[in-house]
Amino acid sequence: MIQRIQSIYLILASAAMALLQKFAYFSISADEFFVNEDSLTMIFSLVPVAGLLAAIFFFKNRPLQLRITRISLFFVAAFIGYALYQAFTGGFSGITFEIGTVLPILALVLGWLALGRIRADEKLVESSRSRLR
Repeated sequence: MIQRIQSIYLILASAAMALLQKFAYFSISADEFFVNEDSLTMIFSLVPVAGLLAAIFFFKNRPLQLRITRISLFFVAAFIGYALYQAFTGGFSGITFEIGTVLPILALVLGWLALGRIRADEKLVESSRSRLR
């Protein structure tokens, strides 16, 4: 259901992670680092895209939607950690963070907002179920 706010958050978060295919996430001196240069960063960036998009369609099964969103956010956090590891293993000299640095952080924030809205929906459904009993 696209009209729910958490669906919008999930779409925007997956779009932010998908845009990493286009933008560099940091550069050292003149060498830019893109996601498609390393298979591990490719996995850490594409799994959340697929997971966050898939979570949109599990709106009838909110516990599964929560689980998929959490797993996707774990991969986003793993991507951020691995990107920081790559950036700082070469030393601190000449590191320039590009626009791709902001995209996974934006995806993480939007994912957490979606998690909060999914939890709120689950609480609302549970409270209405308890009133009907």
